[in-house]
Amino acid sequence: MQQQNSLSSSAPVEAAHSAMPPQIIWAVRCLIAFVVLNLIVIGLLLTHGGEIAATIQQSNPSWSPGQVAAFASSIVIGSSSVHLIFTALTVWLAFMIRRGRRWARLVVTLVLLLNLVIGIFVFVSPIAGTTQQVVNVISALLKLTSIGLLWFPQPSRAYFAQSKRLAS
Repeated sequence: MQQQNSLSSSAPVEAAHSAMPPQIIWAVRCLIAFVVLNLIVIGLLLTHGGEIAATIQQSNPSWSPGQVAAFASSIVIGSSSVHLIFTALTVWLAFMIRRGRRWARLVVTLVLLLNLVIGIFVFVSPIAGTTQQVVNVISALLKLTSIGLLWFPQPSRAYFAQSKRLAS
């Protein structure tokens, strides 16, 4: 009997979340596109280490080849790690948003804003080439679109407000 009551009480929650507004669906799609873009950037970092080293050597002609190689490796490893962390976190948060978790909307917003600030510093970096700058602009548009879709349309706000009422 208790099991039947617990099942029937979870049915309205699942039914409410099946009626996800298109704004939330598009926000999650933007997050997934951001994830794919991060994976592409990781691939570019790993395959263009030599070009990164050449740019560093041009900017610092007095550095020894060992210093250039070490700095280039640290950029590739550090940047790839940061992109991987943001990728994993964004995938998990996208699933939580689809489940209607109000806290996930706030956390993903903070994560995307932090990533946006990091992207601005990378954008003006002397190491960033045209490709990296184009990727940063596309990434910024995806992040801002996701944030806007999660917070501003009334159906999005209602979706998360409904999740709060159902959880109570």
